[in-house]
Amino acid sequence: MKKLFIFLFIVATSVVAVTDDNITLQELEEAFNENQEKIKDINERIGNDNIWIKRFQDHQEYTALKNEKKELRWKIRVLKKNRKSKKEIKKLEVELTTLNSKLDLLGEIGKEPYAELIKVDTIPPAPDVTNPFSIITAFSYESELKRKEVDYNKRLATLIETISQLNEKKDLTLTEIDFSESLELKTLKQSRRTLKNLEKTILELTPVLEIFSTSVSVYKKKSASILAELDGQLETETIKGIKILVFLGFLFGVLFFVKIVVKNTVDDTDRVFNIYRALNISTFIIVFFTLSLNYISNVEGLITILGFVSAGIAIAMKDWFMNILGYFVIVLGGSIHVGDRIKITKDGHEYVGDVLEISLTKVTFFEDITLTSYDVNRRTGRVVIFPNNFIFDSIILNYTFSGLKTVWDGIDIVVTFDSNHKKAMHLAKEIVRKYSKGYTDITRKQVNELRGKYHIRNFNPDPRVFTFIEEYGVKVSAWYLTNSYSTLTLRSTISAEIVESFREADDITIAYPSQTIALKGNKPQLPNELKGSFDSVS
Repeated sequence: MKKLFIFLFIVATSVVAVTDDNITLQELEEAFNENQEKIKDINERIGNDNIWIKRFQDHQEYTALKNEKKELRWKIRVLKKNRKSKKEIKKLEVELTTLNSKLDLLGEIGKEPYAELIKVDTIPPAPDVTNPFSIITAFSYESELKRKEVDYNKRLATLIETISQLNEKKDLTLTEIDFSESLELKTLKQSRRTLKNLEKTILELTPVLEIFSTSVSVYKKKSASILAELDGQLETETIKGIKILVFLGFLFGVLFFVKIVVKNTVDDTDRVFNIYRALNISTFIIVFFTLSLNYISNVEGLITILGFVSAGIAIAMKDWFMNILGYFVIVLGGSIHVGDRIKITKDGHEYVGDVLEISLTKVTFFEDITLTSYDVNRRTGRVVIFPNNFIFDSIILNYTFSGLKTVWDGIDIVVTFDSNHKKAMHLAKEIVRKYSKGYTDITRKQVNELRGKYHIRNFNPDPRVFTFIEEYGVKVSAWYLTNSYSTLTLRSTISAEIVESFREADDITIAYPSQTIALKGNKPQLPNELKGSFDSVS
């Protein structure tokens, strides 16, 4: 401004000195043209797309249209009152309709041109950073606040720059008026209208600047306060998250180490599988409670709710909980493993098969062809699924408990009373000893290994043969050890061999159900080998 006043003083002095010092008119015109170039430069800097100028022009247009509308309505009223030409009235009414359309297009922008530009949104409540997911929400919230602040700053800077340029143009326009008066230019009136318009624009934008500047300042202060508090929460939550990650990393490291130790020290694959499952479940529980206690604010309320919910669920899902309890009894007790051959008696039905899976709620096993299939079920090959709670109320037979792979099996064959039963016993014993020798040796070795773990006395794995008197002969019962998974195969082989050896013996006859008919007057005769026995008793 100081330079401008000096310039005006020099110009005024020059104008006064024209008559005295004979300053040429050309020099005055050059100064005027220079001033015009400066005005042109400012117009280019303001530009045609300045939003603040456009809104001011829209408001001016809206005001002019409203005034024109009032004037038209007054003219129509006068014409109707004076009963003038209807044609002229209709023409004015068309013009009025056109004006209304223009006013509708300008709408709220014409009424309140700066309301949208100086509007500062209310800052929403900051999110509570209480878990890792809320950290993402907090970063998004923080980014949105900063984005809006940048936007408001840009608009405020544009408004300040616009007012500054308008003030500069106003000063140059005053100088232009002075030149126009000295040079007696025809543009003097236009320059004065421009000055008046500039003053009006500056007068209208100045309070807008004050309001907008205050709103932005308040927004910045609130935003800074909220962001400072949010940054503190983010720092606290980040540190807590790092600690939890370190703990979980340590936990999974221990889990991995324990699994390696179990794998290298436990030979039973099924037992390793069950230990792995128990470790995984325990780890899941620890992780669940770690995250719950750290990321749920009202822990006491959660525990109370869980207590009531658990009680209700326990009543409604009693069997399901019993299945889970049964799972831990099976796994921790070690009575049944995957791959074991078991027999389950439930509600009068018998099932024999190999365990395929022990899950949290059920045991699945596959039926094979066994003596039970032959004697009882007459069908096999089914996949049998039992709930784990069968462990509490069912009789369970494990044919392969603790690594044992053999079981006792017996074959009964009846010979007649007059047969040489001692020879039959000898033949049966030799046959079962021959075919079961390998299983006898295996069992002896396995039992010796179990003596350090279980109290086992007087266990004799050698085949045994017994004789019993039946209604129609003497029963020879031969017992031997066989493979738990293929009892019928060895039974079939031994049975065929015993029958063949008995048939080859002249003094051994295989008995079958028969009756002795005693005619009147005839006394039934006992076999010779039994007569002596009964005589000695009598």
